[in-house]
Order: sequence, then structure tokens, then C-alpha cells
Amino acid sequence: MSIKSFLLYLALIGVGLAGGIVTGIRIGSPSSAAKTPEISDTLNQSEKHPISTPDIAPTPNETSVDIAKSLAPSKKPAALLDQLTRILNESDENDKALEKADFLSQLDPQRFPEYLTLVRSLQKKSNRREATSMIVNQWAKTDPAAAWSYANSLMDLNTHDRLDATTHIFVAWGERSPQEAFIQAKKLPPGWLRHWATYGILRGMARNDPEKAIELAKRDFSSDVNQVQLVNLNWMYLAPKNPQQAASNLLQLPATGTTQNAINNVVYTWATQDPKAALQWVQKLPNGSLRNQNIAKAVSGWSEIDPEDASTFVLGLPNGELRNQAIEQVLLYQSIKLGLAGSNPESYITGSNPDFLKNFVDKLPEGPSKNRVVERMFDLSSSWDPNMSHWNTQAALQYVDEMTPGLMQTNAVAKVVSQWAVNDSTGALAYAQQLDGEMKRAATSSALSEWAHHDPKAALDYVTKPGNEVLQADAISSIASELAKANPQDALAVAEKFSEGPNRQNFLSSVISTWSQNDPVSAADYALHKLSGESQAKAITDVAWNWAGDDPQATAKWISGLSDNDSKTNATRNLIWQWTPNDSKSAGDYLKQLPVGPTRDAGLGAYSDKMVNTDPAAATQWANSISDDKGRDYYVEIAYRKWVATAPNDAKAFLENSAVSDELKSRLQQ
Repeated sequence: MSIKSFLLYLALIGVGLAGGIVTGIRIGSPSSAAKTPEISDTLNQSEKHPISTPDIAPTPNETSVDIAKSLAPSKKPAALLDQLTRILNESDENDKALEKADFLSQLDPQRFPEYLTLVRSLQKKSNRREATSMIVNQWAKTDPAAAWSYANSLMDLNTHDRLDATTHIFVAWGERSPQEAFIQAKKLPPGWLRHWATYGILRGMARNDPEKAIELAKRDFSSDVNQVQLVNLNWMYLAPKNPQQAASNLLQLPATGTTQNAINNVVYTWATQDPKAALQWVQKLPNGSLRNQNIAKAVSGWSEIDPEDASTFVLGLPNGELRNQAIEQVLLYQSIKLGLAGSNPESYITGSNPDFLKNFVDKLPEGPSKNRVVERMFDLSSSWDPNMSHWNTQAALQYVDEMTPGLMQTNAVAKVVSQWAVNDSTGALAYAQQLDGEMKRAATSSALSEWAHHDPKAALDYVTKPGNEVLQADAISSIASELAKANPQDALAVAEKFSEGPNRQNFLSSVISTWSQNDPVSAADYALHKLSGESQAKAITDVAWNWAGDDPQATAKWISGLSDNDSKTNATRNLIWQWTPNDSKSAGDYLKQLPVGPTRDAGLGAYSDKMVNTDPAAATQWANSISDDKGRDYYVEIAYRKWVATAPNDAKAFLENSAVSDELKSRLQQ
């Protein structure tokens, strides 16, 4: 992949990561939020503008193929579906992201309903879901109202896809028409969809006016936007326009790890624009870890635009941890540039010696800072072409051999062997086998894992040869998973060839887990009728986890028919973990009708665990209904500590009359 393509990929995944699902701490109290006239008027409007779902179903005389004929004159329908299938099955995530972006850019915005009808004919369920989600997200860029109406009608999107589509659609909607978007978001029932819709709208607003979006989030939506999301609004949207204001805002939030990491990111970005101003701001912070971290981050950003001046500043720092951190940041940035440079590092680095990074590292004093730099260096070696780059496999192994024995050397050799196995699996494995101790185990596992990923049949043939039994334990799960992705029935046939024992059980477990991600009904049937004992118990919990993400109602019905109580309990826990974030009301209604006992308790614990960050009061109250004394105390304590931090009077009043032990009450009241 070219440098330009790699950088484009980073830009693409940056958007996805920024929209990832995170949890955090609520800001303020819902009752104290006062709506601004503009937004409150919008929120209180009656539903005057209902949005109709596009009629995309083919008419009796119209098929998906007929529709496709009008979509791409230069491609036949089969070719269009083949292209999409090939993209979705691409194993290289970098290439897949680029190809998806190219495919979506060619779609006609007027024909999104027709495209969505066409993708319903894709054979693989996971491909249908992914294609539907990506096209709906693309549609939202031009007509978010229509895209939302369509997405909201899809019942076969799993929890992650539904939340992802909701976020993308409302981000686009918030950028184009926030008032209209807020009206639609208010129609959603309280829960995760409404939560992410609101946050999406604020993100969309922040693209145009980040300060207004942040003000609105703190003042009018304190009950809907948690601290992590408020942090994101500052560093993702405000920082590029006004880094000093963003950093100052973040300093006013509670000092969590997430907040401190965001300040680090803001300072780094700021230093790539104006390093002296960033350093001046950072040096005014109180002495401590936050100040030291941000001096190092400022140096890192500075080294991007002027490595010589940044290095001079670093060398002038007094000896100690701060100086070590700053040196590490300079070297990390230089190693990134070498990794991106590939076969032509000289074009990115002052001087013509491609061994510069190794020489720099060799001069560092032994310690954690040097360990982290070396580990990063070997992480990046996977992006260099071993046939062209100066840093080839033999050079890397020679460097590893000269390192001080220990964890750093072990991790380094595992990374080199993994990259080696991409092109020469048997050679990499043979090298790993002649090592000793922990280094042998780590390198062998790394080689087998990579081999299983790109050629599982060959890896299986190798580890099942007489004399290679000891290798099976390291490779069996990854081989089974890769085989099941291609054909679960073939993978099951392979499992039958294993004799009873841990290897057969691990192989079956991996097959069922992978199979249930695409076809949970068939996997569930196999688990109940073909397996027994520990293999069946493990398979049931895996099926419940994967199936609940797609169809929690069907999963619940299936679990109710299980005869083994332990399996039913574990499956219920997985069901509720998956169900609650998407539809807490339905998950709660399901728990209410369960009989008192271990299964209900497991579900209540999972429910409280998933609610604790968004509604600690409800999480505490649900945990209080657990029948087992130890389980009740455990979950109530976790939820109560969150609740009392935001609403101490309500939490303390509830604790007085709760069912927890006197010992816990006394401890919580201190």
C-alpha cells in the first residue's frame, strides 16, 4: 500500500474511532438543565412532520436484478454484487476501508433505496448487515431524514450496527438541520438509541460551531451527554479551531484518565501548529504527572515540524523521568515516519543513514522509556517491505539477538516472527522452535497465529502431523475460527477427526462461536443436539452472546427452553449484557417475568452492570432486587458509588431502606 493510501486509511478510521461507543460519567443533573428558547421550542413542538419510510420493496414484476440494471450502466447486477461481496470479504482492513470509500463515492444519491433493495440478495448475513449499514450511512450525508426512516425500520441490524447507523445519521442530520434532528431524537424512547442520537446531533453541530455545541451539551443535555462525550466534543471539534480554549475547557472537567488523555491529544495537535505557545501553556500547569505528560506531548508535536529544535529542547531538560518521556516522544515520531516511509526512509528523515533509529535507541539508558521505544519500533516493522527496506527479517533478528534478555526481547522476537510468517510460515515456525523457554513459546504462538490467519488448512495439516502434537494447543482455536468463517460444516467435519480431549473441545468451541456470529439458529441447534458436557455449556453461552446481538427476543425464547440450569444462567447473563444497551425497557420487562433464583440474579447483575454508567440510580435499584445476598451487595455497591457521586441525597435515602447487609450499609455510609 502506498503512503498516500495509508494516510487516507488513517483518516477514514479516525472518523470511525471518534464515533465509537464509549461510556462515561454523567455531567450535572437532569432536573437542573434549562433549555434555551431556540432548542426548547424545537423539543416541545408537536410531531408536525412525520417522516414516511421509503417504499423500497420491489413490485410483483420487479426484482432486485431489474432494479440493479438501472443502477450502474457499465456493470451488470451480478458484477455489482460480486464487487460488493469481494470488498466486504477483503481480509486486509486497510484495503477494505479504501475500497469501501471508493465504492460508496460512486453511488447515485437518488437511488439509495434501490441499492438497499439490491444488497438484500447478498448470501452472507454479515455481508447484508454491513452493506446495509454502510449504504445507510452514506445516504445520511445527503438526506438524513430519509436515511433514518429507513434505518429505523430495519429489524435485522445487530446492536452495534444499529447504534453505529444511528450515530452516523444523526451526525449528518445535526450538521444540516439540528432542530429537525432534535425533534426526531425526542420521539425515541429513553435509552441507548436516544442517547446516541442526541450525541450525534451535537457532533454534527460541532462541525460548524463547536463552542455552541459544547455550551448546549453542558446546559441543556447534561442528562444525555456523558463526560467522555463532552471530552470528545472538545478535543475532536474545538481543538482544531481553538486548542487553547479546548485545553482550558478540559481542565475544568473531573480529572479522569479520559480527560487527561484528551488534554494530551489537544496539546500535541496544538504543538504541530504553534509549539512555543503550546509549551508556554503547559509549563503553567501545576507540577505533576499531567504537566510532565503534556510537555512530552508538546515535544512530540514540535518534532513533527522541527525535529532539530525539538531535540535541542529535550537535551536541555534535566535528567529524570520528564526528559525520558520527551526523548521517547521524539523517537516515536521519528519511528512512525520511518514506518510510513517504507523503502525510502531518506525522503522523510534528515540524513541518509537508515540505521538512524537503531543508533538512537542504542544511546538511550536502559529503562521503561527505552523498552517502549523498542516495542514501538518492532510494531512498525510490519509495515516495511522485507524485500526492499533496509530493516529486513535478518537485520531485525540480529538486532533482537543483541538485546538484553527479558520481556522486551521476547516481545520483539514474537513481532518479527509474526511478520516473517506472512511470507514464510514454515521458516518462521522452524526458527521459533529452536528458541528456548518463554521466547520459544511466544514466537511459536505468534507464527502459528499468523499462519492460521492467512492459510488455515496448511496450518492444520502441519500441526496435526505426527510429532507436532505439542503445537496443536497453541494453534487449534485460531485455525478452527478461520475454517468456520469459510464453511462451518467443513470445520465441524475436521473437529470429528480429533480424539476426545482439550484440543477437540477447544476446536469445537471456536467453530461454534464463529458460526453463531453469522448463523446463530443453526449453531444453536447443533449445540443442543450434537454436543454435551463442557463443550455444550461453552457453546450455549457463545451462541447466546452472538445471537442476542441480532435478535434478543428469539434468543430469550431459545434460552427459556434450555434444561441445564447452569447453562441457562450463563446464557441469560450474556443475553442481558447484549440486550440492555439497545433496549433497556424490553430487557427489564423480560427480567421481571423470570422466577426468583440464580438465573434471574445473573440477569439482574448484568442489567445493573450495563446501566451503571448511564443511569446509576436505576442500576442500584435493580441490583437491590437480587435474591442472593453476596451478589446483591456486590452490584449495589458498584452502582451506589456512582449514584451517590451525582445525587447524594437520593442515593443515601435509598440506602437506608435497601436490602443490602448491615456491614455494607455501614461501609457505604462512612
